[in-house]
Amino acid sequence: MTNITPRPIRTQVNFTVFSLATIGAGWVGVAVDRASGVDLANGVALSNNSGTTGQAIFILGPALAALGLYLFSRDGAGPLGFTLRFPHRTAWFAGAAALYPLITVIAVGIGVATGLATLSASAATGNPLT
Repeated sequence: MTNITPRPIRTQVNFTVFSLATIGAGWVGVAVDRASGVDLANGVALSNNSGTTGQAIFILGPALAALGLYLFSRDGAGPLGFTLRFPHRTAWFAGAAALYPLITVIAVGIGVATGLATLSASAATGNPLT
């Protein structure tokens, strides 16, 4: 049996504020894109250049919420429970870091072996890189 102390109410409030700000940033980004007349495909904003204002809001929203909570709350987010609480956690992080490229190699290998994917240093004829 582990001895886990209850989380302070301030930590729970900060976690809720961050979650709502993150979700809200996504919806505000969609609203901004729709209001500015950005082309949409299946409800997703399309951009031929470096992005839209709504996408910037969506990407920066969580970072700004975290920065605001850090500056105004000083909670530190330590007791949220996101720390691995078992021995040899370094080995688990190293395993996870090694697992990602291994799974990528397996997935690409299956794609190439089945002919569903090809690997090439240059673009296919008729498909210029843009």
